[in-house]
Amino acid sequence: MRLKLYAYYVSCPDATESCVDAAVWKGLSCWKARAIRIDDSHRRVFSYVVVPEWDNSVVLLTAETYRKNEGTPHFRFSVESEVALHEESKVWFPKAVHYECHVDGKRTQEEITEFEVVSLNRPMVEELFTFKGMGLPIGHAVMDLTDVSVAKKFWDGDRIVRVEGRSAPLVDKDESQDVNGAEIRQLITGGALLCVCVSAWSCISEVI
Repeated sequence: MRLKLYAYYVSCPDATESCVDAAVWKGLSCWKARAIRIDDSHRRVFSYVVVPEWDNSVVLLTAETYRKNEGTPHFRFSVESEVALHEESKVWFPKAVHYECHVDGKRTQEEITEFEVVSLNRPMVEELFTFKGMGLPIGHAVMDLTDVSVAKKFWDGDRIVRVEGRSAPLVDKDESQDVNGAEIRQLITGGALLCVCVSAWSCISEVI
């Protein structure tokens, strides 16, 4: 789980400088929005690339942090989205996201997340957004953010059950951790994409 993009990295309402310029992305006309935020010890540069022909898809986000007047960013985060037209819905949607982190010019983290589009702009039954609707196997460890208890929690097929002082009886511990890691990774990826889209258009609208 390496994909970490917080709202701090994609917000630019308090930018010291900002601009929107015409550019080219993979042979297509695009807009590149850029914002710079400067404080006493750091210079932070954020940029977004938006392709109008792809339904205004945000295809690239970069966030760079420079220490004082240094030319190489101390931190550089980037998220590049490969989008494709979903024929049935006619929606341009990411098919893959490539995340990288560089520290002092050296790549320290990389993650590629691929998406399988099951449905877009079609009604879905409410049960689909429940553990039972997702087909979560009985005995898997789960997280319940509404419960402050530190007790382990598992899905028993109908509800979340607290278990004090012992592991899940039906699932191997390592397997449970792998499943949870995948779920958290997907949650963070989705959140990052949402932050990118909302922040980019907020920035562009303010500049224009």
